[in-house]
Amino acid sequence: LAINLNISMQHQSEILNSLDNKNETLQFKTNAMNRRTERLIQDKKSWGKEKAEFVCHAWIRHQSSGLFLSIAPNNDYTLILSDVLNERCIFGVWRRKRVFGLQNQYSMRWAGQSLLGQLVCSASTFDRREEWDVDNDWSSTTLLVVSAGWGSGGYLLLDKEGRGRQPIIGGGDMPTKKKAPKWCINEFTR
Repeated sequence: LAINLNISMQHQSEILNSLDNKNETLQFKTNAMNRRTERLIQDKKSWGKEKAEFVCHAWIRHQSSGLFLSIAPNNDYTLILSDVLNERCIFGVWRRKRVFGLQNQYSMRWAGQSLLGQLVCSASTFDRREEWDVDNDWSSTTLLVVSAGWGSGGYLLLDKEGRGRQPIIGGGDMPTKKKAPKWCINEFTR
């Protein structure tokens, strides 16, 4: 009887894990579909974009290394990880519907994707290439550049399999999300 119960419990555990993975995949696909739908609706509107609203000033910390997302000291357009929290690490967080914009408060430029697909902080306005998506829990979230991958999105990764200090844009699929590093977005109060 105990052996049969053990086998039954293991089988139920496997089913629950499978359902959990399927639920996570469905949520991932739903979020991607919602982002695409909102973009299509925005394209059809001829009277302009919805205005972004300011949320807060924040710093963004890579959880496993404790380093901060920052603009490079010698190049205001390059994003790096810094071990010092200073004015180059502070971003204004703006929201437009479901997406966010990150405006560096030192350079007053927006972080996003360049025309060549690189991660930069060079835009003077919050437009499509500067849209980000984050999880609901800002204390442990992945960062997704919405415009990457032809609108499918691309997760913020680190070069050299997470040991580097250079953030890069990766793929927007579920396996990439699972290996994407976690970030902490903390409100900055002056």
